[in-house]
Amino acid sequence: MKVYGVVTMDLVRSREMDDRSRVQQKLDECINKINNKYREFLAAPIGFTTGDEWQALLYNPSKCYSIIEEFQQYLWTLDILFYAGIGIGELSTEVYKEVNKMDGPCFHMAREAINIAKGEGNGRRKYRASKKNRVYFFGGEGGLISGRDKRIMTDAFDEAAFSVILNDKEEEKLFNIKFLEDIINTLIENNEVLKSRMTNKQKQTYMDYLELGSYRKIVESRNNETIGAISQRLNSADFFTIQKNNIMIERLLGYYAMLKEVEA
Repeated sequence: MKVYGVVTMDLVRSREMDDRSRVQQKLDECINKINNKYREFLAAPIGFTTGDEWQALLYNPSKCYSIIEEFQQYLWTLDILFYAGIGIGELSTEVYKEVNKMDGPCFHMAREAINIAKGEGNGRRKYRASKKNRVYFFGGEGGLISGRDKRIMTDAFDEAAFSVILNDKEEEKLFNIKFLEDIINTLIENNEVLKSRMTNKQKQTYMDYLELGSYRKIVESRNNETIGAISQRLNSADFFTIQKNNIMIERLLGYYAMLKEVEA
């Protein structure tokens, strides 16, 4: 059964924004650019659903976090923050041109994920270790670590104890999916905390390097920069650590989607 990735995004404290029309214009620009850039991965164009919320539906769930990062970078220039929830699952409707006409477990997962990202509801704050993290992936399996899971993880290198789990194939599969979900969220949280520490200059250099691809090209486009300053700024921003995490998150989301398709 085919599974899809859904990303649900919502502005932080949108009612407190002074220039709401300017923010809306910037969001519209972002959506148009990202729709064009990711059109081969999108099952339907990214669009607004209700209020300040917008959604993406992807054929390829591995690109879900990449979509979030694209919006973050576009909105950095306005100091706009948003929550994001990722869900991976099946559709219960046909694929339509408008994202708000579709429904299914993938949308329900993304809804739960963004509620967790916002810290809404009893116990949901426990899923995130840092308030700096506004992004969450919900697959319905991982999250809170139970006492039993702690025992399993503590004894993971005890072959006799671990074999109790591996002897049951269904238990093994569930454990693997839960563990994978928690790994993905740990990588996401680490990335989001690192990005929250960046200065505006570091963010600009971050975006310049992604666009131009080399220190020298940045120097050529910005006469007042030096290669040494750019290198120091990227290292201080943990740019390369974030990019390594991005690669792993994309691979693991793709692997998670593959496991869910086999399970279905």
